Amino acid sequence: LLIAIIVAILFSVFMSAAVIILILLSRKIKHDSHTDPLSQVYNRKYLEKDLRKVFSGRCTNTVFGILMLDVDYFKLYNDFYGHQAGDLVIKQVAKCVKSSVRNEDKVIRYGGEEFLVLLKDIDNNRMNDVCNRIQQEIYTANIPHAKSKVSEFVTVSIGGTMGKVYNYEQLLDKIKLADLQLYKAKENGRNQYKLG
Repeated sequence: LLIAIIVAILFSVFMSAAVIILILLSRKIKHDSHTDPLSQVYNRKYLEKDLRKVFSGRCTNTVFGILMLDVDYFKLYNDFYGHQAGDLVIKQVAKCVKSSVRNEDKVIRYGGEEFLVLLKDIDNNRMNDVCNRIQQEIYTANIPHAKSKVSEFVTVSIGGTMGKVYNYEQLLDKIKLADLQLYKAKENGRNQYKLG
C-alpha cells in the first residue's frame, strides 16, 4: 500500500511538472512567433494577428499615437559597412526606441529598417516628447555613418499621427497617415519628425 501511495505521488508530481513545462513552452513559442529575432521587438505578425484581435469589434475612447520611423540612408550604410554592421544598427535602433517609450507602448519592426510605434493615451505634448527622445537616444548612441547626407552618425526620420482608434481597419488607416508623414519628413531633409 505504501509503495502504491508513493508511486501515485510521484506520478502526480511528474504530471504537474509536465503540464508546467508544456505551458512554459507554449508561452515561449507564442513569444518567439511574435518577436523579431534580430531586434527583439514585436514583428509584423504580431500586428497582423494579435492587434487585429485586440481591436476587433472594440470601441474605445483611447487616443493612440502612431509613429513610423526609418533609419536614414540605411542602404548606404549597409553598402559601406556591410550587412552585419547593418544588423547591429537595427538592434541598437530598436533598443533606443524601446527605451524611449513606456512598457505599455508597442514597438514593432515593420520591415527592413522601418519601425512602427503604438503609443496609448497620448496627447500632442507627449507625442513631441517621444519623437524628440527617440531621435536624441539614437543620436547619442554615436553610431558612425560616414555615408549619411545629414549627419556623421546614424539618424532616423519619423512620421506620426494620433487619434481615436475604434477598430483594426482604422488602425491601418492611421498607420498609412503616419507613413505619409514619414515620407514628408524624408522629403524635407530627413533626421526630423513630422506629425499630422
